[in-house]
Amino acid sequence: MEDGGGCAYDNESSAIIKLNNTTVLYLKEVTKFLALVCILREESFERKGLIDYNFHCFRKAIHEVFEVGSLFEGTIWRPAGSSSSKQASLKSAVLNGSAV
Repeated sequence: MEDGGGCAYDNESSAIIKLNNTTVLYLKEVTKFLALVCILREESFERKGLIDYNFHCFRKAIHEVFEVGSLFEGTIWRPAGSSSSKQASLKSAVLNGSAV
């Protein structure tokens, strides 16, 4: 990161810390500002593939929540007759749960 434009990690970056009491800390990035910290027994960490799959599902759901939130940023206060009727109908569908 000499020029300040690069990044020292990517979406697959993680940290695995084995503690003395047969406990493992597993850290992974969810978003730029959110990380998931898992505290596991060492024998449970043997199923790392299953843990990674569950993490992938969790990350995908979190990203979807933020995407839905960003769809309505700045459009909440527009009048109903505005040109963004498609966004308004999408907002209505999301709010009543039918878009999920």
